[in-house]
Amino acid sequence: MNRTAILAARAPNRPPAPVETTLLELVQVLGELTDDDREVVAAVRDLLAERRVRLTGNFAGENLAVA
Repeated sequence: MNRTAILAARAPNRPPAPVETTLLELVQVLGELTDDDREVVAAVRDLLAERRVRLTGNFAGENLAVA
């Protein structure tokens, strides 16, 4: 997964096709964009809640609690 894919997934006017990635890749790429762990967690939460990412790997198909 690359930075462009993450930014495209966060763009509000994009089609709803989700980006497929592992949770680790998602956190790593978002971590490259900010040093604030709270922003990373918030971005992951938003991307999952808006179904802009589809998790693969260990968390594929899991219902993660998004509060």
